Amino acid sequence: MASSTKTVVFCGEQLDQSDLDVLLLLLAKAQATGSAPGRGFRVHAGELASGRARRTTPGFPDRLLDCLFRLEAGRIAVRAGRFSFSMQLLSKFLYDHEMQEFVVYFDKNVQCSFMVGSLQRFVRERLSLGRDPLAKWLHALAWSLEEPLCFTEPMLQELSGHTQGRRRGSALRFAPRLEQLADLETMKVERLDSDRILLSRA
Repeated sequence: MASSTKTVVFCGEQLDQSDLDVLLLLLAKAQATGSAPGRGFRVHAGELASGRARRTTPGFPDRLLDCLFRLEAGRIAVRAGRFSFSMQLLSKFLYDHEMQEFVVYFDKNVQCSFMVGSLQRFVRERLSLGRDPLAKWLHALAWSLEEPLCFTEPMLQELSGHTQGRRRGSALRFAPRLEQLADLETMKVERLDSDRILLSRA
C-alpha cells in the first residue's frame, strides 16, 4: 500500500494475484448478496471459477480450498499515527466437498473496509485485465495511492517482484500496461522525463 500516513505489514503465507482475485470475488459476493459483516454466506466453487474466467477442471475445487487456507492464514497489521490494529483477511470457512460449496466468514473490519468506495467497479476493472498478473498489480497500486507518487520503471520492477525480468529487457513492458490503466480511468500517468513517471489515482 502506497501511503505516507500509514505503515502496513502483512504476515502469513505468500499470496499471488490469483489469491487476490478469489478474495475480491468473495468480498464482492458478500456485498452483492447483502451479507452483514461478520455473518457467513454461501458461494459455489463454480461461481468463483466463472468470476475468474476459468474452467471448473477436476482439481479446481481443491486449488480453491488451498487458496482459502492461505487467505485464512493471512493477517494485516496497520499503524496510523498513535493507533495500531490488525485484521485477519478471512476469519473462517466451511467447505462441503460433496456439494462443492463454501460458507465463508470475513472479519467485520475487513468486510467493512472493502465496502467503502466501489468494490464492484474495482473487481470489474481487474477482471477486464485478464490473466496478466503485472497489470493487476499495477491496478491495485493505482487504487491504493493516497497522493501522486513518482516512480521509475526499475522501481516498479523491484516493487512488483519482477526483477528477474528486468535482466531480459522487459522493463519497457510497463508502458503498455500503464496506458491500459489510464484508458480505464483508474490511473493518471504523467511522464516527467525519460526516467521518471508520476502516478496518481484517477
